[in-house]
Amino acid sequence: MKKKNTILKSFCLLLVSLFFLPAISFGSPATYQITEAELTQLEQSLIQQENYLVEALRLLDEQNLELSELREHLEIALSEVQESKAEIQRLRQELEKALESIEKANQLFREYEKEVKRTQSRLTGQRNLYLFLGLAAVGYGAVK
Repeated sequence: MKKKNTILKSFCLLLVSLFFLPAISFGSPATYQITEAELTQLEQSLIQQENYLVEALRLLDEQNLELSELREHLEIALSEVQESKAEIQRLRQELEKALESIEKANQLFREYEKEVKRTQSRLTGQRNLYLFLGLAAVGYGAVK
């Protein structure tokens, strides 16, 4: 039974294939005819397209050259930016050192000011003491 069914299916498939066989063309390709004017127009169009292509390729080469130059400029600029960043960092460190030195100098100056004020106070006290002793001696001498 199975064998009969398979044979029947194969036969139906063969019939269907033969039905579509005329639709498949094994003949030579179709030929076309064009006038001389159409041929000339086609040739001119092809020449124009070729000229466009040559111009487009020339422009592409120019743009590739410009792109290469721009890339070189970009690399140089990036290198300069890196150098500038390094220089800025170095200058910041120098500035920090200078600020620290200024702060130390200010602290030393304030300490010096305090010392000068102490010395001035001591000298003022000594002067007043000597003045008092001098006046006391004069007053004692005047009383005697």
